[in-house]
Amino acid sequence: MKLAGQTALVTGAGTGIGRAIALALAREGARVAVNALHEESSARTAAEVRELGVEAVALPADVSRVDEVRQMFINLRGFAQTLDILVNNAGIGGGGTEAADMTDETWSRLLAVDLDSVFYCTREAIPMMEGLGRGRIINIASLAGLTGQPRSCHYAAAKGAVIGFTRAIARELAPKGIIANAVCPGWIDTRMVADAKGTPFLEHALTFVPAGRLGTPEEVASLVAYLASEDAAFLVGQTFSPNGGGLI
Repeated sequence: MKLAGQTALVTGAGTGIGRAIALALAREGARVAVNALHEESSARTAAEVRELGVEAVALPADVSRVDEVRQMFINLRGFAQTLDILVNNAGIGGGGTEAADMTDETWSRLLAVDLDSVFYCTREAIPMMEGLGRGRIINIASLAGLTGQPRSCHYAAAKGAVIGFTRAIARELAPKGIIANAVCPGWIDTRMVADAKGTPFLEHALTFVPAGRLGTPEEVASLVAYLASEDAAFLVGQTFSPNGGGLI
């Protein structure tokens, strides 16, 4: 229960990695504000958090929209006056399109969800953490942001930018007791990669993973829970990649 008495906000927590993170933080005693795009999915994860014996609130919002993020934080303050942990996890994929064929809309939508949301939520969270004199900001990027990913230039660009953003704000905020780090999962068994299961593309990708398998959302979540704790207090502006030994 290393996070007992603390409040966490996890974006994109309706399914997959975000859901696993919300539950992992709850198991360590944190009360959790659960964001997802749709009310049903955010409410479902919030109910699972409550089953672990801690408080939870569902905060559905499209975090790519600045007005909805501002309202979400107003609602968050109705749940808890302070915020100790922000996990910027919300994101979408979108592989299969080469750069020359990508539309403006496809490019802009992914960057709005995967990058703009990280800035919007972080900007709102900082004053709440400054009031405490401490905080943790954990941004979920991707191995693609480190290595690049063919036919997904918008995704790789957004996740690479999240890594750079994390390093920059870590240097700004560490003197205030607010610690930022990035987590860059490799191939994880989520809905985002479900369509690729059994395909030659995924089979080829796994040949570059010495562990020989997909990771699980829970394996990513356990790392996030560690980074949120005082055990990781001297890890500042770092990039961690749970990827089964895949090339970085």
